[in-house]
Amino acid sequence: MLLSSKGIVFHTLKYGDTSLIARIYTREAGLLSFLIKGARTQKGAIRPSHLMPLNLLEMVFTLRQNSSLQNLRELKCDPVLFELHVEPVKRSITLFISELLNRSIREEEKNTDLFDFLSGSLQILDLQKSGLQLYPHYFCLQLTRYLGFFPDMDYREGDCLDLAEGCFVGTNAVGPHHLSPKESQWVFSLLNKPFEESCQLSIPSIERRNLLDGILRYYRLHFDHFRDLQSHEILREVLAG
Repeated sequence: MLLSSKGIVFHTLKYGDTSLIARIYTREAGLLSFLIKGARTQKGAIRPSHLMPLNLLEMVFTLRQNSSLQNLRELKCDPVLFELHVEPVKRSITLFISELLNRSIREEEKNTDLFDFLSGSLQILDLQKSGLQLYPHYFCLQLTRYLGFFPDMDYREGDCLDLAEGCFVGTNAVGPHHLSPKESQWVFSLLNKPFEESCQLSIPSIERRNLLDGILRYYRLHFDHFRDLQSHEILREVLAG
């Protein structure tokens, strides 16, 4: 079946001497793997630059239901994201998000709401000029809406977020998987506001790092075999200022 679809590049790996396998999240068919022959040659119509992490694509491909590898007919980057791979902070955030998505999204079914969230979020990141220190936190938390463990938003000032249960609880119920009241307040703000407002939050550098650590701990508690992200340490250093 011939399909036209938007896509988001999650990951690529070398295949043979001249080709690539690309994992691409498509709007019309979910997560698919594509064999792209000749992508690593000078004559290849599709080049590695088309398949950089989180590039947004317009694609035409043949969908074979019983095949683990699909064949691309046409591909172009649209819309073009101009800063994701050249601006140092955005490049680090891009690698972090790409690794996070590879670890957390396994859907082979169509999910247009998730796709539209990802596409819109990447375009916001590409255009954003300030407040980038909180973008990874905001993205990770908002993504939980689509992964099935968005926290219960019944919050009162002074509550703590129970990472294991995904809900806010009073300080008298503090346990080993609870964020502090201050961290929990920041989480509630990041969940409850658009990024244009969330990026205005004033959170000291060390506490930003601790908060992102806590958010990733939330992922580990809700995903079996969710390993530490290699890009996390690099991101911590880049966002330390």
